Amino acid sequence: LTVAAVQLTHSEFVPPVLAWSKHCEQGYHFCATLEFCGNGTFFGYVLPGILCSSGPGPIVRVQQGKRYKLTLANKANVVTNLHTHGLHVAGSGNADDVTRSVSPGQCVSYTWDIVDNHPGGSFWYHPHQHGLAAEQVKAGAYGLLIVEDEKPTPSRGVELWQKSEKMLVIAAKERNCTDRRHGGPCDPHRRHAESHEFH
Repeated sequence: LTVAAVQLTHSEFVPPVLAWSKHCEQGYHFCATLEFCGNGTFFGYVLPGILCSSGPGPIVRVQQGKRYKLTLANKANVVTNLHTHGLHVAGSGNADDVTRSVSPGQCVSYTWDIVDNHPGGSFWYHPHQHGLAAEQVKAGAYGLLIVEDEKPTPSRGVELWQKSEKMLVIAAKERNCTDRRHGGPCDPHRRHAESHEFH
């Protein structure tokens, strides 16, 4: 049995929520753009025009029974793509095909058809470019993906827990033995874990 030492830190950073537009081409309920950015040391997802940062990207919220067009703009100097965990969408075409690539300076659009009976829940998104996925995720490119539960009706009301929603992301980042930013002895088997609580 191997046990890795874990250093926990708490971040006060609260990522923005991706703002979906209703002004889309015909056939889509909502559309938006998300930027992938980074310099090789860190990677991340940000809203267009926002300074690049690593760690949880914008929170992406979707609703049951809607069709979404998400454009991924690659502002980094490496090829990438986008993959979701939890969405019940096609794994081919322009939905969630992990073999699609977005070259530096290019854009690719994804279409997500969220079915009426899609289960609500908390999921996540990240790059899945073969050969680069682990490096990009470990360097901070990931984010929360929320499928909204059925909207409350006047007869059901809004539950108390829905009014004070909190989300928690725990991410383990492997430490580079030349990285002494976190202090202490440099141990290549030690992992650095970050927790992010969002209100």
